[in-house]
Amino acid sequence: MDDLPVLHYSPRDIIFKENDFADGVYLILKGKIEISQSDGNKTEILATDGDNCLFGEMALVDNHKRSATVTAIEDTFCYRLKARDFEGKLSRVDKDVRKAYQELALTIRVNNKENSQNLPSWLEYDMTHTHIRTEEEIGHDKELQKKIEKLDPFMKSVFRVLFATAFKHS
Repeated sequence: MDDLPVLHYSPRDIIFKENDFADGVYLILKGKIEISQSDGNKTEILATDGDNCLFGEMALVDNHKRSATVTAIEDTFCYRLKARDFEGKLSRVDKDVRKAYQELALTIRVNNKENSQNLPSWLEYDMTHTHIRTEEEIGHDKELQKKIEKLDPFMKSVFRVLFATAFKHS
């Protein structure tokens, strides 16, 4: 990733907004961000992340718009892997691993919207047409784990971030 430009965000800069189309995946080199969602009336802070954290992967994994707004809360320096480059990496990943990525992204979206009365229609559809495996099912799937171990370090990190976020591990 050393060939990627370093992007700088000042405190309160919005890196991307909920419902934006995905432009890439970000890796924080130094700094801190806040991830939030709004229902129009109130804004809920979902998480804060800092150095060496990855964000923005979900919208590219499940091919939907951004599920949250990300704002720098201090001077933040990031790499951004552009969407087309990430999609190229994703296309080379084994289909079972891609399916696990999608299941994890759906789990995160459902968890983030669980208190919402109005789930988007595509999310309701995905929930009724996709078997979402549990933490134990994914974590104990030996064949899947072997395939994950063969991933390049970046794509392995994407899996770990999705898994940790889906099941609230830090």
